[in-house]
Amino acid sequence: MPKHDEYKEIARTVLAHTAGVLALAERWLRRADQLDYVVRRRLIPMPHIRHSGLSSDIQDAIGQRLRAQYAIERSMPARLANLLREFEQRNNKLESFARDGYASAA
Repeated sequence: MPKHDEYKEIARTVLAHTAGVLALAERWLRRADQLDYVVRRRLIPMPHIRHSGLSSDIQDAIGQRLRAQYAIERSMPARLANLLREFEQRNNKLESFARDGYASAA
C-alpha cells in the first residue's frame, strides 16, 4: 500500500499534467475564438442600414409644401422664425449663385 507521501507526489503529478492540458486547451480555444470573430466580422454579409428611404429632393419638396401650408409664425417663437427666414434667404442666394455658375469649384 502506498504511503502518504506517495499520494502527495501522485496528486502533484496529476495537477501538473492537468494544468498543462488546461493551458493547451485555452490556447486552442483562443485561436477558435479569434477565427469565430473573423468569420462573424468579415465573412458574414451584413445588410446596409439606410437612414432614410427618401432622397433629399423628395424631402426638400415635402418641406416646401409643409412650409407653404402651415404658417411658421404660429408654430414657433418669433426669434426662431426670424432666424429661419434669414437661413432660407442665405440658402436661396447660395443656390442662385451655384445655378448661375458664380460659385467656385473649391
